[in-house]
Amino acid sequence: MVLDQLAAALTAPLQVDRRVGQSHFPAATAVRKPATRPIAWASFLDGDDYYAQADILERDLLRPRLLRAFGWRTAHVLAKDWHDDAESVVER
Repeated sequence: MVLDQLAAALTAPLQVDRRVGQSHFPAATAVRKPATRPIAWASFLDGDDYYAQADILERDLLRPRLLRAFGWRTAHVLAKDWHDDAESVVER
């Protein structure tokens, strides 16, 4: 599963939390430095949760924009990109 692989690749030296958020469409991963509360980066994957979201405007534009307004950096990770070149996804 891409979520498990992505979380494992991001772990050291960072703390990775999975499925973060209080909405029906949480971030797949949220990354932060250990022992700190603020989340520095969140990813969204193109899995079942992504395609279950009917409102594509909210899913692709509004939600990432809102998180950026709160200081988060966001990335959308496509499963195809992960399988083609996981290392460059992690670097990005």
